[in-house]
Amino acid sequence: SGFNVVCTDKSNMKWDLIKEKFSNWMNTDFGMLFYEKHYSAIQRKIIVEQLLDIEPWEIQVYCINQKPDFLLVCQKSLNGDYKAYSYTLNWKRTIKRIGEEQTLNELLPKPPKLESLIQDAVKLAQPFPFVRVDFYQKRDEYYFAEMTFSPSANILHRNNKETINDMGKKLKLPNKFNIK
Repeated sequence: SGFNVVCTDKSNMKWDLIKEKFSNWMNTDFGMLFYEKHYSAIQRKIIVEQLLDIEPWEIQVYCINQKPDFLLVCQKSLNGDYKAYSYTLNWKRTIKRIGEEQTLNELLPKPPKLESLIQDAVKLAQPFPFVRVDFYQKRDEYYFAEMTFSPSANILHRNNKETINDMGKKLKLPNKFNIK
């Protein structure tokens, strides 16, 4: 969501500016930025993690009713370039996003251990009616990235209408009030 600092060389970091950024972020109610109130309850923290030495692929597993539905495979570079490709669970190109028809012939090699990654996403998705579980792939290894309950601030502006309708038809929300 843009609340990050990438450090490739500590000697070139402008620490005063970074501290100011961190202070601003710690005082920002992220849940109110895009009306995602559930994020307001999360305790704010600064997390430092090791930078992967290559720009990894991010594999996003969309899970609906604790079941994997489809994959979005993204490559995000440090300079802001972004590519994304939709795949079925058995690694066939599909069209889930607006404009994706233009890249349908761009095929990526099937990641090793994909089935294992999908099963890990299913385990993490168990208590939730909808969640996107993200992993980074670096060579033959996977790294857990995040779980997202409202991708793109629940706007899904890049998904095509068929994808949004299909996801909505599949989603079964818990009946908290036992309404029939």
